Amino acid sequence: MMLPILLVIWLESPIFYIILLLINVGLYIEAIKLSKYSSSKRTVLITKIFIITFSSFILVLKINNFLSEFHFFLSLLFFFLISLIIFKNKLFTCFIINLIFLSSFLSLILFDNNSQILLYLIIINSVSDIGAYLGGSILKGPKIFPKTSPNKTYSGSICAILLSILVATSLQFSSNLNINIFIGLSISLFGQTGDLIESIYKRKNNVKDSGVFIPGHGGFLDRFDSLLLSIIFIVIPIYFNLI
Repeated sequence: MMLPILLVIWLESPIFYIILLLINVGLYIEAIKLSKYSSSKRTVLITKIFIITFSSFILVLKINNFLSEFHFFLSLLFFFLISLIIFKNKLFTCFIINLIFLSSFLSLILFDNNSQILLYLIIINSVSDIGAYLGGSILKGPKIFPKTSPNKTYSGSICAILLSILVATSLQFSSNLNINIFIGLSISLFGQTGDLIESIYKRKNNVKDSGVFIPGHGGFLDRFDSLLLSIIFIVIPIYFNLI
């Protein structure tokens, strides 16, 4: 699934925009489909309107260069805080939609300005997923969240982090070893958190998979859940010129 995307980014092909659009359509369709299980329809609708209005406003300002980098960063921070409030109030649909928009917007910025970082990010995130799966399958051991996400184990999580750090230091985001270790660790942790959030979202709506995009493997949200938070995280070290 990720290999064609990695190839397109590596070649810096404009096909990336089409792929991103198709992925976004799939993500939004699945999120809206799951929203029918939400208990507070009116609150969800109001929040959706706010998210779409605010995000569109910020996007238009940035495109027209009305926002400095600092103010844009503050806007993203405010946007994320709103997401946390939404999440706290269990408006999972709005939270997921918010993350989809924000991560997609940032992935466009990364592709246009530094496609190599986006390429490395996806590679490490994929390695983290593979490490978690293999570590959990082979080493097994106690579950981290047995009720919410019964397949996640401590051994799998630790393997995911170690492999991510190893790959991050090999790819060398920075000349500083400590920064590479921090980035590998953070990408894995944020990726695992994104996966956990999607598990909570599905558990809340009593569904096993978000969709049937890949028969037997789930939908778009199941495939890209760990990237939603990782892409948002990577902006932080970029903003502070760490990479």
